[in-house]
Amino acid sequence: MAKKLNRRSQQRLKRMTDSLEAISRFTNKISVVELETLVRRDEIGVDTYAVSNTGTSIAASSRGASSELTPTERAAEISMKGKKPYDPVREEVRKIEKKIIQSEENLRQIVESINFLKEGVEKKKRRQTSEPCEICEVLPAVKTAMCSDCYLDWVDAGAPDRFRWRAYMHQLTNSDGQVLVTDVPPARRQVLNT
Repeated sequence: MAKKLNRRSQQRLKRMTDSLEAISRFTNKISVVELETLVRRDEIGVDTYAVSNTGTSIAASSRGASSELTPTERAAEISMKGKKPYDPVREEVRKIEKKIIQSEENLRQIVESINFLKEGVEKKKRRQTSEPCEICEVLPAVKTAMCSDCYLDWVDAGAPDRFRWRAYMHQLTNSDGQVLVTDVPPARRQVLNT
């Protein structure tokens, strides 16, 4: 049975899931057609917009230019001064583009982090169960590189030095063929007589 999350963790999870749902809702509200219209408008530029538009242009009114000039005169005046006319649509379209690209990058990093953590946990789980016992070499190691039965035998023997215990249990030999540990290694803990 899975452990129940405490109240703070539940709140954190709710905030994250609420944000993901909001992201989904906002993404559904963005229309490719609207984006295409904005990009097309950005291609036109404010000069053309100011000249073709009758009355006060966005550029002129936002820069405080005289409204007594015609749009053509305003565009010519701005052009002669060498100033680039302010184009609020162009600025906003660029901000939108940057934010969309940044959002994609943020979501990609989130997915990669989740996958990394998930794979790390799975790898750790596999590692714990896939290492065989150092003594019997059959069952998976549970404690101190031994299976449960071998671990209990080691504890019953007084928990001697693990490396000497392993050499004794396997009757390991040196290069001359002599057994390295012939007697039971000395106990490091008091042996309880049952």
